[in-house]
Amino acid sequence: MRIDQLIAEITSGGFQQYEEAGLIDHISLRTWIKNELKRFGGNLTQRNEIILHVKNSKAKLPENFWQLYLAMECHIETYEKNDPENVLQNSFFFKERVEGIQEWDNGNESYDNSTYRYVREDFYFNKAHATFYYSSPTLLRLVKGFNKSLCNSECENIRSKVVDSNVNEINIKGDYLYANFVEGTIYMQFDGLAVDEDGQLLIPTTQHNRLQEYLIYYCRKRILEDLIMGDDDASKVNMLSYYAREAQMAFGLAMTEVKFEALANSDWKRRVRNKQRQQTLKYDLTLPRK
Repeated sequence: MRIDQLIAEITSGGFQQYEEAGLIDHISLRTWIKNELKRFGGNLTQRNEIILHVKNSKAKLPENFWQLYLAMECHIETYEKNDPENVLQNSFFFKERVEGIQEWDNGNESYDNSTYRYVREDFYFNKAHATFYYSSPTLLRLVKGFNKSLCNSECENIRSKVVDSNVNEINIKGDYLYANFVEGTIYMQFDGLAVDEDGQLLIPTTQHNRLQEYLIYYCRKRILEDLIMGDDDASKVNMLSYYAREAQMAFGLAMTEVKFEALANSDWKRRVRNKQRQQTLKYDLTLPRK
């Protein structure tokens, strides 16, 4: 289930009157849902990768970000394109990223017959294709006082040699990554919630739908809390007590079900991983000129 489908469930039924009156903030709903999903920890997350473009010393994190696994600064080296109709410039692209070590041969023999570490980024649009090569990926240092709860326990960026040797550093606050350099490119691997091909958060389907049930109770409780601010309507107060009680009970059931399915049902996570491998995210990017 997509997050927008869950929001439709939350705002239906007895809450439709508040929805039609414009009293429900959908931005807040999305934030509440995302934050509550993160309470279930690694049971709902998977490894993702992305290339962030730092502008004015910051970059927007993907909506499904949960914990950092790897962040490396890299610099564009060159690119190749197959664009007979010249449609790539200033267009939307589909992209997938590959990070690895292999023999480089870009047709110009710049790195022919030598092992070269790089990040490759492929763009697809209609029948056109372009490949960018970012050279010399280097682990970034985390700022002093970095919130370590935002790091995977095996995060590469917290190793002592990174702290001792690197000049450039990053910090993460809220929905943004901040850097001590004005512009640049960062290749990131992170643990995050599942998303669909449009980048929309996905609500995992569990055996008895306990997770979905909990999120509905919780979000309706939060809606009512907002509605009764300065309002002594007894019916809303009674509804708030009901949803608060149900949310509390539903959370324990949802946590038990999520843990069981994550540990016992390997097919559940395999389906999510396979779906992710088949997806390619859409970005609005401009190709640099040669």
